[in-house]
Amino acid sequence: MILIGDSIKLDRKITDNIQTGFYNGKVVPCLCYQGQYIKEVDKNREYRCNNLQEIIEEVIVSKNVIENQSYPSFLVTRQIGTDNPDSIKPKDRPQTRVSLIYVENNEMRVWTPTNKEITQDLKFLCGHAGKEYMTIFKEINNMLSTRTDFSVQELLDSHFNDMSYGTNVKAYAGMVRGGFEDHKLPVAAFFALIKNILISEDMRFDGHHHLGRYRFQLAVLNHVLGNKPIEDVL
Repeated sequence: MILIGDSIKLDRKITDNIQTGFYNGKVVPCLCYQGQYIKEVDKNREYRCNNLQEIIEEVIVSKNVIENQSYPSFLVTRQIGTDNPDSIKPKDRPQTRVSLIYVENNEMRVWTPTNKEITQDLKFLCGHAGKEYMTIFKEINNMLSTRTDFSVQELLDSHFNDMSYGTNVKAYAGMVRGGFEDHKLPVAAFFALIKNILISEDMRFDGHHHLGRYRFQLAVLNHVLGNKPIEDVL
């Protein structure tokens, strides 16, 4: 991964802590950060100050300006090691926890959403910006059958350039509510996170038959479009 170019605009808290590592037989880009950061997961927020080690899966360059604020670039990362030190899971197995990492107001933020959070935020987005975003969700899922190196930003641009927006969609097309309070993120970052969560779902279940991500897609469809309670689908 080449992290060059004026458009990336990554904070030095990130760029100064990117290095390469050797993991599962491959050289991979990693974020190795030692310092204070905000951990956001399952609607909880806490300050941590420990060694953050993540494999960088994607870099998303935000094109959106919301409420006169220029949003930075984002990293989608995957864990190194395991959440549970006492786990008997082999260390060389692919890890599945995915996070979105960025710097806002000079603070490192790490959002590690649960499937419940992602599903609820997707329902919020579709409710305020249109159900067209479910088409994007399904298209990402289908594209993962053949490749993983596609750009979510390009997919969004291609899809919405061919559509005529209503007023409501124009207002919300560039952002989505995060997992807590009124926090907002660019849609491209949100869907790049979803893309890598879908990959993780295949890792967790039978990847050969893609049972994982299609199980998750069914749950999302039942909640977002079928209005089934979140507790009944996940």
